[in-house]
Amino acid sequence: MFEQYGLRLRKMDRGDLADLLELKNESWRYRHQTPIVNMEDQVRWYESLRQNDIVLIAMSGDKSIGVFKIFGIDWPSRVADVGWDVFAKHRGQGLGKLLVKTGVDFCIQILNLRRLDCEILEDNIRSIRCGEAAGFVEEGRKRSRIMREGRAIDSIVFGFLISRRTPSPRVNYVIATWSGERRDHTPESAVYIETHIKSLQSLAHSLTQVTVVIPHNPEEPFKFSAIIESLPKSIGSAQVQVLRRSNSGLSYGSYSDAYGRFRRAFDYYIFIEDDYMFAVDDFDRHLISMFDAKSNCGLLCGLVSPIDGLDHGAISNGITTSRVLEDLWSRYGQIPHAAAEPEYSSAHQIEFTRSFMHNGRQLCDVTDKFHVEFNDMGVWKIYGDSNLPRLMKPIHKLSGPKPLTVLILLLYHERPLMVRNALLSVLRASRRFPCWELAFIDDRSSHAGEPVARDILKDHLGQVRFINIPQDGEPVSSVGKYMNKAIVDSSADIAFILCDDDELHPDYLFNISNYFETHPEESSCYSLVHLYNPAWESSEHVDNITGPLNSHRSKINASCQVDASQVAWRTSVNKRLDAWFDYPRTSCLDAGFFQLLAEKTGGTSFSGFVAQYKGIHSGQLTYGPEAALAKRIDVPHVRISTPISKVTELITHYRDIDKKDAVEKIMKIALEVFPENIAQALRGMGNI
Repeated sequence: MFEQYGLRLRKMDRGDLADLLELKNESWRYRHQTPIVNMEDQVRWYESLRQNDIVLIAMSGDKSIGVFKIFGIDWPSRVADVGWDVFAKHRGQGLGKLLVKTGVDFCIQILNLRRLDCEILEDNIRSIRCGEAAGFVEEGRKRSRIMREGRAIDSIVFGFLISRRTPSPRVNYVIATWSGERRDHTPESAVYIETHIKSLQSLAHSLTQVTVVIPHNPEEPFKFSAIIESLPKSIGSAQVQVLRRSNSGLSYGSYSDAYGRFRRAFDYYIFIEDDYMFAVDDFDRHLISMFDAKSNCGLLCGLVSPIDGLDHGAISNGITTSRVLEDLWSRYGQIPHAAAEPEYSSAHQIEFTRSFMHNGRQLCDVTDKFHVEFNDMGVWKIYGDSNLPRLMKPIHKLSGPKPLTVLILLLYHERPLMVRNALLSVLRASRRFPCWELAFIDDRSSHAGEPVARDILKDHLGQVRFINIPQDGEPVSSVGKYMNKAIVDSSADIAFILCDDDELHPDYLFNISNYFETHPEESSCYSLVHLYNPAWESSEHVDNITGPLNSHRSKINASCQVDASQVAWRTSVNKRLDAWFDYPRTSCLDAGFFQLLAEKTGGTSFSGFVAQYKGIHSGQLTYGPEAALAKRIDVPHVRISTPISKVTELITHYRDIDKKDAVEKIMKIALEVFPENIAQALRGMGNI
């Protein structure tokens, strides 16, 4: 077996054919050819493979996580065509990039190839990112190469040349934590570690290893057990290692012990405390570039006020090299720090950072090109020009000064199954940003959504308000009236709409609050959306940013150019500008409010991040007899190879016949297509 980046590659055998068949059937949308295959076809394909065709299965531990394919090897030219796939249940974990890098290294080190070719459809964003991370470069484009579901799709030609590949530096990212009082914010170290790890998982980087330094406190021997058990084995291409040490010397002792453990195994060491996290993609590349550009740099960090006329660094974060650290180790037998005192003292910081200067090196300021936020016992300070890009931020901010809170206007009508996914997405987003309120507005549904919401949000009912529009006594589609009331009654700073068939991006609550906090001049903004069919797609496997809804990148009038799910606004503008939703709600939905907002504020700005997963399906925005039928087909995520288009076609073609007959036909197909538990859910919805 070939092993690299924590993965092992083995040759495919007959036992893998079932997994590969399932892979072909569930990922047909992103393939150049639409597979219509069964196991007999798989066996024939397996037996037809030539000597120059190599199919490798990637293993993580004892689990098969994906496949790397090498076809048509031209041995004299040392060239081959390649492709890759990650099995569905292992996606979204950073394994795709590791798989491609491992496959490329196999081609170089074992097969002695110098060039690799591949083609990827333009809407297969995840695969493109994996290839680019491994060194593939776009070399051309076959325009409208594929027709899929009535849409022309380009095929992008990528190439990899070993001559263009430069070895990546080996970087050890050392997270220091300790057992003691946490700066008057929270005693739970798990909060910081969990948030820090999630931040690393959300950012692009090329770290080699993440070392989590865990203190051993004899008085609380099991305090960190849960933290250690919850740590992932890898983050992107980086392996995760745990280093246990005594609870002394604070972060500076952790940095010293981490270098003492790994020494020259790495080229660079990034030191960071557990309650700070980086805020930009490729932060490691930025830090390395800045460090290498400095003359005689020993430590690149945030410099703070001089003590005794000399600079010292706030080593909540910093980067240095093993060469610099080895010089210190040779001289002192450690990286100097005040090791005896368990309480915080500036002596720890001064002794650590000045040891670099005593050894003939310079302390260099990271805020030359970035600004860094620090928190010293609750006192906020900004070092560097605040107009510069932000490099890192303290996790304290989530429990320090109150962030801008968010009001979610969830609009519900007759979709008790789909709304579960919307509500669960709120819970996922809440893990990173808990400062939200939700107005659950039920627009005259015969299938009440409140019981579903109460069940899913049972631990957050203090943040939820239920608004049930009366069946009688109100004009049709008076939902605008209740949206306005929800805004008036809320204390939130920001609001946006979430429909029952859409889902929040996990980072949207955090990102939208942060956007308005850092852009005080903006009254509203719009964001990107991922498009998916909630009837049979799972949002966790969707990563597209396509279509006219995602075509804008500047300030616009949002009323006619984007979907309501993409827009967020400050609630203060509703009252200050007397800008409210119309009611009765018109066929233009909420365009009137966004039109007024654009007119009175000069337009809606682009945030640059993703807001929601926008549901595109047969029951959305339909009118007439088929609308009622479409709403009956209210299904959660169903991972099946047979498309739900059969059901959609029935809704369209049987619109003019007896409703009962149409429903019976739809139910028959549903029973054939959906798993039994989904069929039972459909039966329980009434009149089916």
